[in-house]
Amino acid sequence: MVKTAFVHILISLVPLGIYLLHVSGFDFIPIDPIEKTFTIPVYLGFILIGFLGWRLNQSRVLMVASLMIAVYYTFLHTELLVRTGIGTIRLRQILCFALPVSLLLVFMTRDARFLSKQSLLRATLVLSPIAVMCGWFMISPAGFHRFASWDPVPWGRAIKIPQLSVVAVFALLLSFFRNTDRKIRGFMGATIISMIPFFTVAHIGLAHGPKRSLGAYTVIAFSAVCLILLHAIIRMYWQRVYIDELTDIPNRRALDECLAAIDGIYCLAMIDIDHFKKFNDMYGHDEGDNVLRFVASVIEKIQGGKAYRYGGEEFCVVFENTSVKDAFDAADKTRRRLAEKKFHIRTRKAKKSSLETKRKKKRAKPRSTAQVTISVGIACPDRNNPTPEKVLKLADTALYKAKRSGRNRVIMAE
Repeated sequence: MVKTAFVHILISLVPLGIYLLHVSGFDFIPIDPIEKTFTIPVYLGFILIGFLGWRLNQSRVLMVASLMIAVYYTFLHTELLVRTGIGTIRLRQILCFALPVSLLLVFMTRDARFLSKQSLLRATLVLSPIAVMCGWFMISPAGFHRFASWDPVPWGRAIKIPQLSVVAVFALLLSFFRNTDRKIRGFMGATIISMIPFFTVAHIGLAHGPKRSLGAYTVIAFSAVCLILLHAIIRMYWQRVYIDELTDIPNRRALDECLAAIDGIYCLAMIDIDHFKKFNDMYGHDEGDNVLRFVASVIEKIQGGKAYRYGGEEFCVVFENTSVKDAFDAADKTRRRLAEKKFHIRTRKAKKSSLETKRKKKRAKPRSTAQVTISVGIACPDRNNPTPEKVLKLADTALYKAKRSGRNRVIMAE
């Protein structure tokens, strides 16, 4: 996540870097041909982002792509829109404030089906900031001018974008940190970072006035926006395929591809949560899901190995270029660390199983904390078991031996 954000930030700073080079007199990068070459591809890129969002059933992605297309067109063809009487400078100021607010409304509202009443109402709500700002200017130009020119931070006057638009971006950033929807969170972060090239081209337009042509800089800036969002949506596809939705670690498909390509020295560890079914029956499936997340958060930090969700309450760890002793020590250290940690139970009341309902037995009240332990079986390839599939079965056999021996232990395959 951090590496992805770093890459997005680097891409977002490219338009600013090109602009600063040209202002400083280093115009060895010809930007005029860029407008003719990449204007249409940027449109196609945003259309592709919207299409992929539709395929993922993420209407918010489609809405963000639609907003970017509209703003991109507005910056390229300002002369067609100033006939309304708003003017080039005021139109750019309106978009500087309205776009972050519209994006904030996109991510604050719940996702809905395409072309449903909820999605149409949300589209109306998302477009309302632009309509309100334009209407405000038409009714009271002086009031809007005071609003757009208000600069409470003196050192920020060098940046020509309205300072209140930065407040809208900070509100969007705060919403990102409060967002718990992992399906859209990465794309939301990419959208926030894409505001950097947008504000870069807006600053250029506001600093140089309406006579300055923004064609090339607009194409460069929105090319960066398109690349950032396209990378984010492709990453969403990748996570849908290779990341387990519940535990947020690689899934069985990722494990199969890893084992198909593995070579050299390696060890495999099969991990099973002890008494998981009893815990599930006692506290409910929601609390069982929390246990899976809790265990995954611990074993994904195992030294020298990579953890995968195998299925149910089972996990698999692949140790590449690791000796048998190091793999055993790492697994045992992780087992002890998990046993020492306390799992906090969130369920207030214990759920009764169907068997106990028939027997009419009372359930004991759940504790506030519980100990979660794991059993581990480790195996390495040998002459009789040279393939990853056979090594995995060998590790699974060692796992069941660990469970029969009393659980909460690590057993090496013989």
